[in-house]
Amino acid sequence: MAEALWKFRGFVTDALTEVVQNWYWDELTKDERDLIRDRIAHLEHLKGHLWKEPYYEDFGDIGEIKKKSTPRGALRIYGVKKSDVFVLLNGVLKKVTRDSRGTDLARKRLKLLNNGRGNTHGFNFQERSS
Repeated sequence: MAEALWKFRGFVTDALTEVVQNWYWDELTKDERDLIRDRIAHLEHLKGHLWKEPYYEDFGDIGEIKKKSTPRGALRIYGVKKSDVFVLLNGVLKKVTRDSRGTDLARKRLKLLNNGRGNTHGFNFQERSS
């Protein structure tokens, strides 16, 4: 298989909390994590200009990795492209058409990151080891 074009990193607060990683492992079901892994496996091999609907939506400053609805809501991960890295800033199970709370939190975390009040870590899409 070809080497991935993209690396995925998660936002870390200045208190060292891996907020999106914790959401992924603690708030999603195994089936929901599988759906996200499938979407990431698709996107990581595409050049950035090919990230388009229905897989991704660009909002200018941030973007949204999209996965169809599950029984609990639509899976969304908000983040930002930086060179060959996509930084995951916020993950949600979206239940509304316009998720202003989710995008606002992602933008707040991006601002923190840009101001040196946060960091990133290599995101682990695998199942948590026991």
